[in-house]
Amino acid sequence: ERWQIFKRHVLAMREISGEAIWNDSLIDFGFNPPPVWNIIPGAITRDLELNSNSLLLVALIDPALILVGFSFVAWAFGLEIGCFAVCFFGIFFPSRFFWNGGAFMRLDWLARLLVGVSLLKRGFAATSGFFLACSGLLRLFPFAFLVFPIARGITDLVRRQRVDHSLLRLCLGAAVAFALLIPLGARSMGGFSAYREFLDNTAKHLSSPFINNIGLASLMSFRPRPDFSPDLAHADLTEKIAAYNEMRRAAFSTVRPLFVAAVLGFFALALWCLRHEHRVWVLAIFGFTLVPIGANLACYYYSFLVAATLLLREAPRIVSLLFFVAVVSQALALGTSSTELLFAAISLVVLYFVVESLLAYRPRSLNDTPKASAREMAHRRS
Repeated sequence: ERWQIFKRHVLAMREISGEAIWNDSLIDFGFNPPPVWNIIPGAITRDLELNSNSLLLVALIDPALILVGFSFVAWAFGLEIGCFAVCFFGIFFPSRFFWNGGAFMRLDWLARLLVGVSLLKRGFAATSGFFLACSGLLRLFPFAFLVFPIARGITDLVRRQRVDHSLLRLCLGAAVAFALLIPLGARSMGGFSAYREFLDNTAKHLSSPFINNIGLASLMSFRPRPDFSPDLAHADLTEKIAAYNEMRRAAFSTVRPLFVAAVLGFFALALWCLRHEHRVWVLAIFGFTLVPIGANLACYYYSFLVAATLLLREAPRIVSLLFFVAVVSQALALGTSSTELLFAAISLVVLYFVVESLLAYRPRSLNDTPKASAREMAHRRS
């Protein structure tokens, strides 16, 4: 019975999507979210008869989630910042509708990320930790938004033998998310072996330098597509892509030590630039700087840069640079015919942005110190 249902669904997908899109989908690596992702989508689709009407309904889930996420931003940061966030999300080329528009819960992680940061800004640290951890369990890289708060907590514990209570609540909320969602994810996918299968499949993804990836690793492995040898000149597209990916893998293996050194150096720079910042919500937002350095993600995940707009009142220069990046990404897309060159150029621009964002925030961090000292001295005199 299940096999007959599967065949009906495949036939419906082929008829609805059309032959060209269906054939293109078969050269993709396919389904690879963590098992936690399947908890809600699995429950929705388990008894869903697949047809054009049901596909329309499930395709409307993502817009609803994104609307909720941006609504939380407007609630926590103000309508002006909410509008800036929406505008960036709409004009940044890598996050354009082409990739995830009309998809089924491909932007759920972004909605939870925006909700988590917004709750943290308004003081609901435990609930924020739950949503940020949930976002990380859905796509892994959002865990970067917990790195700087945790690093600050470790530093405070070592130097002052104390930790901010809001940080403790943030970690408690994240721990609750792990305790609840990991077993539920295993149950939804047939057991804890699903996590091992996910890691195996992820290793396959990470070993394949897709041409629409963005980040430091993608930039360091970039090589122009060569003229193929005679034996590949008439090969099909799949074989040519495999040959090109192999060339990029070999290129990255030669620069891997340099890549590791760059990641460690950037992390040290980030800690130095943020050393005077103690507000947990600001530290969480600066997680956007870590992802392009340490991860090698497909371009459509770079909608996470929308988090930088939340620093508008703290560091307006960062938001100005962010919109500069968005405009440049559109200009590059209009003026570049080579896909691999396009995303290498966008990688370079994004890397410049994250480094410049930290350096732009550094003077403010330094200037905060004497103000705090002056207030403390006045308090002591009184």
